[in-house]
Amino acid sequence: IEQWMGKNIPPNAVIGVASPLEYVPRLENFKWVAFRPSPRAFQKMKKADFILFNVDYSRSFAENTPGHLFFTQLDRGRGSYTLAFHYKTALDWLFLKTDRILTNIKDINPEIKIFQRIEP
Repeated sequence: IEQWMGKNIPPNAVIGVASPLEYVPRLENFKWVAFRPSPRAFQKMKKADFILFNVDYSRSFAENTPGHLFFTQLDRGRGSYTLAFHYKTALDWLFLKTDRILTNIKDINPEIKIFQRIEP
């Protein structure tokens, strides 16, 4: 993910981060701004060139909450952003099916989505 970001996100681009910083790729080489995931908070924020978030975090919001609405609208292509990159590192060495047991492996290896603004 960090390699893709280095090759595809221009140095002057601003990344809007809609997840806790502990669960996203390292951002020290980028311009970024964290924001609370909700349609209202996003409208108030200066439009970012990219939106980055942890997919598990995006799924943690109850239905009909501002966070759920924000991520649902983004995923459905509503608004001025399109999916630019989606990745989760394959853990070929891990033989356990972690989706059926209690583990924190998803925190160590989160699925990340990056959306890019498609209109100025």
